[in-house]
Amino acid sequence: MHPTMLLLCAAVSATGLFGQATAAMAGSVPCSVRIRPKVAADYDPGSEMLLRGPVTSARDGILKVRLPFGVVHIQVGTALDGASLGPGQVVEVLASKRQDDRSQWFVAREVRSGTSTLVLRDSRGVPVR
Repeated sequence: MHPTMLLLCAAVSATGLFGQATAAMAGSVPCSVRIRPKVAADYDPGSEMLLRGPVTSARDGILKVRLPFGVVHIQVGTALDGASLGPGQVVEVLASKRQDDRSQWFVAREVRSGTSTLVLRDSRGVPVR
C-alpha cells in the first residue's frame, strides 16, 4: 500500500469517521430482503397462473397440455414418473411462466387431476420432492 494511502486510512480511523458513519446508518430505515433458496431460482411466484386442458403427452419431465392458443410445455421434473397421466386426460396445473428470447415454458408447482393433487413446490417455489 502506498505510504500516503496508509497515512490517510490511519487518520480517518483515528478521527472516528467510520464509527460515525456506522452510527448514522444504524438509525436509517430498515431494509428487508426476501432470500429464496437457489433451488427456487427458476420459479417466480409473481407469474403464477392456473392452466387447464387435456394432456397431449407426459414424458422426460415435461407435461404438454393443450390450451385454446396452443400446446404449452410444463416442466414437472421426475415427479410424474409412474403417474398415470395419459393423452386426453384433463389436468389443472398451477405454474410459473418463464420466457427467454426464443421460447416460453412453465414450471409446475401443483398438478391436479380429478380429485388428486400432486404438490411439486411450496408457495415460494422450493421443490418439496
